[in-house]
Amino acid sequence: HRLRKHSISFHHAAQGVWWVLRTQPNYQVHVLMSILVLVFGMYFSIRHYEWLVLGVLITMGLVIETINSALEQTLD
Repeated sequence: HRLRKHSISFHHAAQGVWWVLRTQPNYQVHVLMSILVLVFGMYFSIRHYEWLVLGVLITMGLVIETINSALEQTLD
């Protein structure tokens, strides 16, 4: 029973991510730039701690953009 409640939550979260990817141009730019940063990180063989910093910063940027998009959609 508890596992089902969590799977529904994950399903709704995935739907939200899919929605923001399909409908929000700024989010698409963030994702594209994040992919480019990761590719360049591999090309330049950056260190482990630099990967950690990039991971945190990319995640924070995407989370903030997601929250911003959700607020805009809700308030419009």
